Amino acid sequence: EAVARQDPDLPGLERIRRGVLDAWKTVDEPGDAMTRQKIELAASHPSLRARVWENNRRTEEVLITALTKTGTPRFEATIAAGAVMGALTAALFDWAEQRDDTLGGMVTNAMELLDAMGEPR
Repeated sequence: EAVARQDPDLPGLERIRRGVLDAWKTVDEPGDAMTRQKIELAASHPSLRARVWENNRRTEEVLITALTKTGTPRFEATIAAGAVMGALTAALFDWAEQRDDTLGGMVTNAMELLDAMGEPR
């Protein structure tokens, strides 16, 4: 829903990026040790890591649908969704390993990096 609310004239990547940042504002910050341990476990076992990517793929489809319903070409929507989900997963796994930042900080940083990647060089 946060993605669908973004300006349809924006590029797909920017709509998802902004949607994630908006949606993240509504989520309580996970910070307990048990949450980190669960993510570390998922990241360290190939079969669990594969399940994470399966779940990501389902989320990508939701994001793709949100974009294509408002006119974004499917290829662009697919690339944008994959890029954002990859960045979010990297932020999640890095957060579980590091102890010096919040998950929200890692998510925000990941979305800022995607923003910087889209700038002309």
